[in-house]
Amino acid sequence: MVDCSHDNACKQAERQMSIARDVVVQRCAGNDSIRAIMLESFLEPGRQNDGAELIYGQSITDPCLGWTETESLLQSLTPVQTLNRPTASDNCAMAASSELATSAARLTA
Repeated sequence: MVDCSHDNACKQAERQMSIARDVVVQRCAGNDSIRAIMLESFLEPGRQNDGAELIYGQSITDPCLGWTETESLLQSLTPVQTLNRPTASDNCAMAASSELATSAARLTA
């Protein structure tokens, strides 16, 4: 399991999105050691200090993605399902096709 938060994201919740996409690209490229990703998520994005006027649904510990960002991220990592259910390798190709191109561009730059 890859933790997309904490030290990997330098405690910056928004970085989890690109980290998660990069991990999916690695998994789809054949890294069978990757079994899951872990995200830091809550109802509201960010974090707050424990005090008198708390925002309902916002973390008082680590910075988190909000519900909307988490939902969007997970949907972007989930391939579009067809009636004929594609194979696992087809799923990876659909889920990460644009990310592979982006990663390849970074490697050659």
